[in-house]
Amino acid sequence: MKKISMFFCVIVMSFSIISCKDKKETTNFKKTQPPIGHTFFRIGINNRDTIIYQPCDADIAKYVLYKDSIFHNWGQEHYMLNIISSIIANNQVKLKTTYKYNNNEIPDGIDSTITFQQLNKKIWRINGEIFIDSLYVNSIKHINQPCKECDNCDDDKKKEDISALFTINKQWSNHCEDGLDKDNIIFYSSDEIIFGISSINFICGATSKQTGSNILEIYLKESGNNYAPNGEVYSNNNVPKEIDFNDCSLTVPIAEVKLIDENKAEFKWFGFYDNKKKQRVYLKNPFTNKIEEKSVVLKKCDE
Repeated sequence: MKKISMFFCVIVMSFSIISCKDKKETTNFKKTQPPIGHTFFRIGINNRDTIIYQPCDADIAKYVLYKDSIFHNWGQEHYMLNIISSIIANNQVKLKTTYKYNNNEIPDGIDSTITFQQLNKKIWRINGEIFIDSLYVNSIKHINQPCKECDNCDDDKKKEDISALFTINKQWSNHCEDGLDKDNIIFYSSDEIIFGISSINFICGATSKQTGSNILEIYLKESGNNYAPNGEVYSNNNVPKEIDFNDCSLTVPIAEVKLIDENKAEFKWFGFYDNKKKQRVYLKNPFTNKIEEKSVVLKKCDE
């Protein structure tokens, strides 16, 4: 009788362990499950940088996950798929699918089973390729295929790719070694450029236009608030007081940047153009605080 009691105790304990294990796996599943309604863009590596690459004649490959279906854009082809079942194993979610608009036919290729595995907060492995959640897409570099490589590119638009300038949170300076105190310019995008010239206490917002093979013209940017003048120029204690930035042109370039390579650029300062005085003002290059005829070489700083 004691042996039978011991046997039942072992059985009960075994079920308890299995139950706890199942509960633990269910909890992990909630962390592993890909979020409904999110879009995942395919990413790649270029010179050790994580990038999103936009080809000339195709979309960026992506998945969009819905409650009971998945949209898969391969780049040049795309399909809507029904989710018919899911399997959770080894921190992966495997979704069995059928075509949504083709009599529920099972796809021949890898779309028949789509496997999601979360690698970190931003990054997922989907069917063996690496994707980024669209919530974090602006945290990595975007590179367009050079127009000159595209069949549908007009001759007058065949310009060099200058996307190396637009690197999120990368500062360009003539003195990277100065660390946090360095004078710098950050190219967030063609419409969002910030000068941070600490040596003369000068901060300025700007925009740009590509005018040559690897050349950008920089323009004063219209202020987006009511407490800063044109160009969002702040803390300009050492900028001559006679400059009224509300009188300065937003359509005449204040500087020019020529990209030499992915880590080096030439910066030429023109000065602000005063519409009332009909002349340029503040001719000193903000990176040297001198009137310079030649360009100043800026480097992309690591920090």
